[in-house]
Amino acid sequence: MKIYGKSFKEIFSDVPWMYQVVLVVGAAFILFSIVNTVYVFYTFSERLAPQQEPPRVIAISGAGADGGLLDPAIASNGRIQAMAVTDMKQPDFVLPGNPKHLFNTIMAIGIDKCDKWAPVGAPVFKGASDVLVGPDSTTPFPAGTWRYETPGLAYDPDDKGREWKLFAYKYYSNNTPSLSPLYSAIVYKYAPDPHGPWSDEQWILSAAPDKPPQPYAGLVRQYISRMDPAVSNLYSFSRPSVVYSKGVLFMSLSAFQRGFSLPVGIILLASTDHGKSWQYINTLLTMKDAKDLGDYTIGGGSLFMHDGKMYMAVVFGDAASAGLGSFIIPVADPVKGQLERDEKTGLPVIANKLGLHTAAKNPRGGGYLAYTDDCKKAGVVESEYSGNFRKHVLFKTYLGPLQKIEKKN
Repeated sequence: MKIYGKSFKEIFSDVPWMYQVVLVVGAAFILFSIVNTVYVFYTFSERLAPQQEPPRVIAISGAGADGGLLDPAIASNGRIQAMAVTDMKQPDFVLPGNPKHLFNTIMAIGIDKCDKWAPVGAPVFKGASDVLVGPDSTTPFPAGTWRYETPGLAYDPDDKGREWKLFAYKYYSNNTPSLSPLYSAIVYKYAPDPHGPWSDEQWILSAAPDKPPQPYAGLVRQYISRMDPAVSNLYSFSRPSVVYSKGVLFMSLSAFQRGFSLPVGIILLASTDHGKSWQYINTLLTMKDAKDLGDYTIGGGSLFMHDGKMYMAVVFGDAASAGLGSFIIPVADPVKGQLERDEKTGLPVIANKLGLHTAAKNPRGGGYLAYTDDCKKAGVVESEYSGNFRKHVLFKTYLGPLQKIEKKN
């Protein structure tokens, strides 16, 4: 390209040398300004962009003041988001040697896409003192309390008038710890709305006809040990977690063998008649899986749906902590009860891990979570023991279940 018959090089050579210096320095300055502007934009725009919200403790008015709140379960019908949670309450009077907390199951309704939670009425499952009648149906045991823990909550749109389904692990607790797994069951209530009215309590599942012994065995609808030989030798089950998917209710349960204080595995049941009856599908996770994944123990697990796919959130423990956070594992095939596994190793695929949030670490830890896509603003709700508060707390994490947080230096 030429201007008035001269090239840029010829024009530049005709310019006096002191102006040549000005032109070179000016061009260099302009180039430096462009490069520096681009650098500043990309460096500081990341810092100025909205940051990840820090996790915050969930407060529910009138609840959690004593032993705290733990083990959340969340369900939604698209309009209403409801959460069931265990509330540890101090009773007015404690008998010597008895537990100092009652364990109740309370309900709360999500506000502003679950950023806040409002309590709903009285506890749906309410712990109470009782004197247990022994297997001879006559001899009483030392006084204790019935506790309700680890609720499961599901919304079943196909069961009119019984859409909201609440499950819990019920057990007897006194100064004889061995009685708790023996006198235990999975119990159930239903309602047309999270506000109620809730049905009478039904004892729907226990391990075997002699667990719990008579006269309580007659209250139980189904015995898991009779469902399949694979579960015939298991002693007790806890932590029901329930989701609805394509007309089927799926329930995961922590499985225990006699003498084991921690689960030996997590099994999957299914109901095609809205929870009236259940069948064993498969064992999702075993102690061997936990050992091979990282020399872990199993704390428990919960099911949730995300973008139409089922996942299981497992809490593993180790020698230092009973709960190391939540390990998210995709369920490859709910109908077959199979987790997604690595083709080479056969081990469950860890899609994400959500760590603990309490600043003061402690041996109890936690990581038991609940989630629904209708609570995306608050994200996953996670339960852990707080070393600062010295009780169980719920965190709204502002994280999606598969969201990974990049640590920056």
